[in-house]
Amino acid sequence: AVLLFICCRPADTGRDVSLHNIVWRKPSNSSAGSMPIGNGDLAANVWVDGNGDVNCLLAKGDAWSGLGRLLKIGLVTISISPRAPLLVKDLEQILQLTNASIRIHGKEVELEVSIDVSSNTLRATVTASTHPVTVDVSIHIWRNRTRSFLPGESSSAYGSTCYLHQLYPDTLLSAPMNSLIWFHRNNYSVFRPIMQLQHLCGDKQKLCEQDPLLNRTFGASVRGESWDEGGDPASFERRSDTTLRSQYASLQHSISIVAHTAVTRDVSSWLTELKSTENQAHNSQTTAKLQHSSWWAGFWSRSFVDLACKPADYREKTLSDACWIERGWVLERYMQACSGRGEQPIKFNGNLFTVGGDGFDYDFRTWGGMYWWQNTRLLYWGMLSSGDFDLMTPLFSMYASTMPVHKERAARWYGHAGASFPEVMHFWGSMADAGYGCDRRQKPVWRVDNTYGRELRTGNLELLLMGLDYLEFTGDWTFAREILIPMANETITFYVEHYSRDIQGLLEISPAQCLETFHKAINPITEIAGLHQTLSTIIRILGAELSLEHREFYTEALKILPRIPLTAASSDHNLRNQTPASPSPSHSRWSKPEPADTAPSTPLNPHATSTATVLAPAQVWDPHASNIENPELYAIFPFRLFQTGKKPLVDHIPMHVAVDSYLRRRIQYDQGWMQNPIQAASLGLADEALRLVSARFKQPALRFPGFYLRSFDYTPDCDNGAVARAALQHMLIHHDARKIFLFPAWPGNGSASFRLHAPYETTVEATCVDGVVSEIEVQPPERLLDVAFPGRCQLPVHHSGTAEQRPQRARTQPEDPSRAARWLVEKTRRGLEQSDGV
Repeated sequence: AVLLFICCRPADTGRDVSLHNIVWRKPSNSSAGSMPIGNGDLAANVWVDGNGDVNCLLAKGDAWSGLGRLLKIGLVTISISPRAPLLVKDLEQILQLTNASIRIHGKEVELEVSIDVSSNTLRATVTASTHPVTVDVSIHIWRNRTRSFLPGESSSAYGSTCYLHQLYPDTLLSAPMNSLIWFHRNNYSVFRPIMQLQHLCGDKQKLCEQDPLLNRTFGASVRGESWDEGGDPASFERRSDTTLRSQYASLQHSISIVAHTAVTRDVSSWLTELKSTENQAHNSQTTAKLQHSSWWAGFWSRSFVDLACKPADYREKTLSDACWIERGWVLERYMQACSGRGEQPIKFNGNLFTVGGDGFDYDFRTWGGMYWWQNTRLLYWGMLSSGDFDLMTPLFSMYASTMPVHKERAARWYGHAGASFPEVMHFWGSMADAGYGCDRRQKPVWRVDNTYGRELRTGNLELLLMGLDYLEFTGDWTFAREILIPMANETITFYVEHYSRDIQGLLEISPAQCLETFHKAINPITEIAGLHQTLSTIIRILGAELSLEHREFYTEALKILPRIPLTAASSDHNLRNQTPASPSPSHSRWSKPEPADTAPSTPLNPHATSTATVLAPAQVWDPHASNIENPELYAIFPFRLFQTGKKPLVDHIPMHVAVDSYLRRRIQYDQGWMQNPIQAASLGLADEALRLVSARFKQPALRFPGFYLRSFDYTPDCDNGAVARAALQHMLIHHDARKIFLFPAWPGNGSASFRLHAPYETTVEATCVDGVVSEIEVQPPERLLDVAFPGRCQLPVHHSGTAEQRPQRARTQPEDPSRAARWLVEKTRRGLEQSDGV
């Protein structure tokens, strides 16, 4: 008989991620061959070059220039003399994922580099086993003169090009003699000109009083110590303006690099703060090491995905798909933890780990310092079920802190209440200056030049839904009261007041657009699906916290939503525009469009009927496609009106309509910010989801396998791995209100184990082997009643005999939740009695 152990014990420390440590035995030619480390705010690309020097390219999440570009802090090189011990001979460079450190072994010499989680301090130790060595630490400053942008370089200042300044140098201090200190200080700012251009300073210029760029100062200090045979330390001494050297050869050296950012009235104030930070870092070295190890151990214990990858697999010439996927998931979480706890959200276009390129310096990245919601959001959806809630705080904080700007935009531009943030946004809330329009002559204030974001507001609903999910997962009612409820009130108020009603009294969402793809639309599905999901969720989980007036407001708003738009699809996959039954005068602006561009000629579903009803991008839309999105699939993800295991709730549209919509989608190839893997997993298309996830994690990369080459944004391509990570988790677990669906899109063959999170502070650990669920643990235990199995992985059949005699269960219909719940509760009782809780 099959025995399923269901236990309710506290979580252990998780799986050992050291299996996926990255090991290199040859030096790198440049920063493109670097490994990442970080503490969530300060990060570094680390590599050993052909001379045996160790290079640390430092970046910080709040190092914003006066143009709003996110700059690097600087490059620090550690050199050992004599060079021979660490040169290429016997080199081994290991990224130790367990504690986010890099260990470098050379002949008779070892270095270890890490960045404290509790302070913005990079620590490096140099240990010689037999012969004492001398250590030099040098800084390399490329911002060393005032200059203009090179041709093509200004794309790294996107969003500030109406007021493009020159590029200004860093400052290098000449004292004290036992350290190196350099910084960049913004003596100019584009903040106020951009805010004034867009009429966002508000009453009496209150919203422009605090300039987040002007006088922002960021930089670092470098110090070093050596220990003699008696254990007494001696500080490194300055040998030039850019180099420190140990006073003598020793078996033990340490280097500390302390980074600091602040907006201060003068340089001396910043230096005082830097000195205080240095002292704290120096006095807390022992406790900092313990805190560092403890934090990373806690991080890895939150969740795991185990696809039965073994050490022997890494000794094979070709890495198995299971190892590719498992390692890709681990590295994606690791990089987000290294960069996701700073003042602002993770930058989608390269994160903190850009390596320079395109013929420009280390500060260059295409698309500049602005945040595109379409690209940024995908880094955060996967954090919910992996339990990385602390990494989500900067995202919510940025949009919440800019709410006054968005309210001013609604009032000043449109003359009504509410708030709506733009698709492309500076971290202080304004949109790109050139996107809005540098020349405002004879243009109304609300007229946005760039049609790609002119009427694009879908991100407001998606952020709201993400916040509602965050509340359901964490139970953080302080977040709900301080951030979520005000956000919900302003967002829904904007939609209700901004758009008119049609002849039936329903909301007519126009002028509007379907993402960046169809720039003219009426009632786009992205908004309708988003409003359905957010409003129903607000009413369900926030009702008790809302005033009677607000409960009625949300209930009435839900009643006036248009129907989900549907259309006919032919066997060649074309979407055809639907003509409204009762067209209003505004519909006459566009003639009936031609069919959309055809997708690849070979259908994913060879058994599809010649015609089918599918989701439509909008009730009416201009078919000219300006981008390669599938807007109609937003009803699947992120807005989850359709997912395997869930009953259709909106307009009684059956699940097969969503599946057909996916199979017949206009754009079928997959890369970058495209959502195909997540949508396939949401629909329970297990084989398709696995194929796409595997392909994602195998995408071409720099030497470090998590630094994917750019698809649309910049290298490293952050969305490539983020989509794969979120899709994999969707394959293993997803939810609908209190329901927990396990293995909803797992193919069923092979082995898959995980520990992931679900709403209501729930943790689930489960294993499926060849389609049979062999282990499951749920905390708290009463949440077992909410578990269902809608995919190919099913509970064991009550049947005696050998495994070969048991019926095979390739189910296509969801497991009956009530049967599963009763079975699980009974097995829990028996399992605890028979195995003493093990």
